[in-house]
Amino acid sequence: GLESAIHSISKKKVFVLIATSSIVIAFLSTMLLMYQAVIITDKESNYFDNLSTLFFQTNNGLLWAFKLICCIVLLFSIYFYYKVSPTNSVDNRLRSNSARFLLFILLFAIGTFIAVNSSVSHSSSVQEWSTIGVLTDFIHTSTVALWIGGLIYISYVFFPNIRRITDAVLARIQTHSKEQRTIEL
Repeated sequence: GLESAIHSISKKKVFVLIATSSIVIAFLSTMLLMYQAVIITDKESNYFDNLSTLFFQTNNGLLWAFKLICCIVLLFSIYFYYKVSPTNSVDNRLRSNSARFLLFILLFAIGTFIAVNSSVSHSSSVQEWSTIGVLTDFIHTSTVALWIGGLIYISYVFFPNIRRITDAVLARIQTHSKEQRTIEL
């Protein structure tokens, strides 16, 4: 029916969106550390030594590794979710359970990514309030992610079908309007 058609259409779009976002985030996170190495390199220091220090001897480097792992987990889990998620009501329960498990992995990876990102945000720079700052940044970022995710989902489901929805609403209004005229006469 319409629900399975919407699911199959939105599933592919969500797959492309999450896969592309994971790749872009991994790339930009790496480029940020490389740019930081450029900034701290002066005439007496070596760029590659500074880059090695940033990657392997700082918290930013460790957290970069966590971000990279989260992006890889996101890529694999969304790929396998796309392959095993049920496409119609005939699919067996095992595929449905596998898809549900992959969604939990996906959510865990996203939550971990947000937590890692919150721990290196500007709110963690104040030592006295660091825990509260990181926690509020995590809550704020999670809420924004849910809000934007909801908007994206609505735009993928609602807007492509707006013509059908509008036609159905107009037909109902016309039917209701004819019934009202018949009652008045």
